[in-house]
Amino acid sequence: MEREVEINEGKTTKFQYDENCYAAVYNVFAGQYGAGEYEVDHVEVKGKPIICDIGANVGAFTIWSLKRWDPECVYCYEPLKSNFNQLRANINNLPTIATNFMLGNKAVEAPSNKLYANTQGPASSSFYDCPFKTDEFEEVESISASELPNCNILKVDTEGCEIDIITKYLKTHPKPYLIQFEYHSERDRLTLDRLLFNTNYILTACGVSGLGFGVFSYVDGDRMQIPIEAKSRLE
Repeated sequence: MEREVEINEGKTTKFQYDENCYAAVYNVFAGQYGAGEYEVDHVEVKGKPIICDIGANVGAFTIWSLKRWDPECVYCYEPLKSNFNQLRANINNLPTIATNFMLGNKAVEAPSNKLYANTQGPASSSFYDCPFKTDEFEEVESISASELPNCNILKVDTEGCEIDIITKYLKTHPKPYLIQFEYHSERDRLTLDRLLFNTNYILTACGVSGLGFGVFSYVDGDRMQIPIEAKSRLE
C-alpha cells in the first residue's frame, strides 16, 4: 500500500507499507478524529529537536514527525527485520531534506531475544504474552536504554517494553521535553503515569483506542515551570 505524505520544507514523499500495518499507519497520520494519535496541538519544541523513535515499525511516526517538528535528527529503532527493511526503504525514498536519520535494527530493553509474531500483523509483534500471539518468533538483538542518545522527544511503542525503557532512560539521560508512549494494558498506563508524574511530567494529551490501549503524551513540567502539587495523581 502507498500514501502520499507531506513532510518538512514543503516537500512530499510516497510512504509505503504492507496492508497488515494499515491500522498502525492510519492512526499515526490521520487517527479516529482527523488528527494523528501523536498530535499535541498546544505543545511546541524550540529549535530543531532530536527525536528517538523506539519501536519505529515501518516509519510512520518518523515520517509524520518531519512536518510536525522539523527535527535535526531522528534515531529509529525497530527489531523486526521485515519492518526494518520497509522503514529503511521509506527513509531512502525521501527527497533530499536537512533532517538526518540513524536507523538501528534492534530492540530496546527486550526481556529476551525472541520476538513473537502476532496474527494481527507485524506491528503487534511482542516479547510478551498477549492476545493473538503465535508460536512463531524471530531472534533479535537488544540494547539498553542507557545506550540511547539524548533527545528532546522520546516516542516509545514497543508492545510491552515501555515501562523498562522509559524508567531506565530517565535514570541515565537528561529529561526529554516531550515523552509519548503507546500503552497496552491499564496496569502499564498507571505505572507510567505514576513514574512520569513523580518526575514532574505533565499529562498534556491522551487518546484511548480501547480498554487498556492508547497513546499518552507528557511534557516536562520543570521546563514549563509547573510544580508538582501532590506526590501522585493516583492518591
